[in-house]
Amino acid sequence: MSLTIKDLTVKFDNVTAVDKLDLTIEDGILVSLLGPSGCGKSTTLFTIAGFNKAENGNILFDDKCVDEVKPENRNIGMVFQNYALYPHLNVYENIAFPLKMKKFKKSEIKDLVEEIAKLAKIEDLLKRKPSQISGGQQQRVAIARALVKKPKILLLDEPLSNLDAHLRIDMREEIRRIQKELKITTVFVTHDQEEAMTISDKIALLNKGKLQQFDKPQNLYIKPKNLFVSKFLGNPPINIVEGYIEGNTLNVLNKSIDITNLLKEKSLEDCSYDIGIRCEDFYVVDSLEKCDIEGQVSMVEIIGREAIVKIIIKDKMLRCIVPYEKLNSISERIFLKIKNEKIYIFSKTTGDNLLV
Repeated sequence: MSLTIKDLTVKFDNVTAVDKLDLTIEDGILVSLLGPSGCGKSTTLFTIAGFNKAENGNILFDDKCVDEVKPENRNIGMVFQNYALYPHLNVYENIAFPLKMKKFKKSEIKDLVEEIAKLAKIEDLLKRKPSQISGGQQQRVAIARALVKKPKILLLDEPLSNLDAHLRIDMREEIRRIQKELKITTVFVTHDQEEAMTISDKIALLNKGKLQQFDKPQNLYIKPKNLFVSKFLGNPPINIVEGYIEGNTLNVLNKSIDITNLLKEKSLEDCSYDIGIRCEDFYVVDSLEKCDIEGQVSMVEIIGREAIVKIIIKDKMLRCIVPYEKLNSISERIFLKIKNEKIYIFSKTTGDNLLV
């Protein structure tokens, strides 16, 4: 089932939580609503579910408007942040609960619960109470309960936030596996960029209730539409410095760099811009004569095969990623070249990426 959000605005008192949101989610894909706290992602999810009333706009399942349809009649499955399992019921009874509410026969319930329990890999836990299983297992039960009635759309509100780091990775892989196997349209709310990047077919990045960009994960990272998108995605974060463009020359960090190939056929006004350089888009050279940037090494953080090197240049702190084998060549000073074709240029007034 496809999901369309048209010109959606949701307000609470005088606060606009979602502001004129337009989004089309194709049938069978997983879309993450990503953004900082208070950006409107959970509000959007609860409006899709029917728990929130929109000030304006429409929600359509396929081409059918569901604005006046009650939550229980929208044929959705919902997984909450705190799992919301019934502690006095065992796993079987928790999963079966929505089917009992719909007056399914006992034989049907048994078949459906066993089927979804096998898919979620919890068939050996059916007689246990929630208190007798782990957080990851509780999460599987919550997902199984949401899916047992065979909904057309699955909604997940930060479902992994209560799990430890290792279990989060395992569970997001399991969610993706189940979603792909069932081919169910899924909306996944998270504030974790890594989570969104790894699990999603597409990401809708929100800020202050407004959609910033909706695209495949790699496109948000490689082709950010604006400064906010570029700064939100990436760990370590992108370096933003001030630069001045004159013709095909970028003057940045006391260096002049030819950006003819970067601009291609574009022509930018001679003025100041915000220049973005991702940490992996530098490489180390061995002399001042060969470099674009000379800096003082402030800190080195080893992260396995690579290291994050913090550099001070004229009171400005930059980060770059350096391969582990290059660390021996780094002392108090470092010489770096910039991959010219990877530079981002953002308008100082609008924040727009001027190269997309």
